[in-house]
Amino acid sequence: MVYPCPRPHEQASIPLRAMIALWVSYGVSVVLAVADRLLGNHSPEAFLGTLALYVVLTVIPYKISQGRNWARYLFAVLTVFGVAVIAAGDTESVTKLELLWSWACVPLDAWIAYSLFSRESNVWFAENR
Repeated sequence: MVYPCPRPHEQASIPLRAMIALWVSYGVSVVLAVADRLLGNHSPEAFLGTLALYVVLTVIPYKISQGRNWARYLFAVLTVFGVAVIAAGDTESVTKLELLWSWACVPLDAWIAYSLFSRESNVWFAENR
């Protein structure tokens, strides 16, 4: 298995940049969940549920890094679903901080999804099955 890591003189590949962006996005989401809990915006149960969801979601970038095609399709489906929920205005149960981050993630997730289906990524996934 070949990871999409660049040599010292090369720029990072598109799949690697997409995976890094995905990990950073999840990291920021966890930090915001902790902040919301510390501010008293979430019950302990809701906080633990949120963290459990993020733990499950970390499977996606991990499997993408292993060249699993289903993981990038799952990410794309979850991105479309997330954008639809935000666009529908079903945001009554989220804090303002979560809503702001959700809107900020729309273009980021769109870029990640686009990157994961770029020509370079398609070649990388085909080589790493």
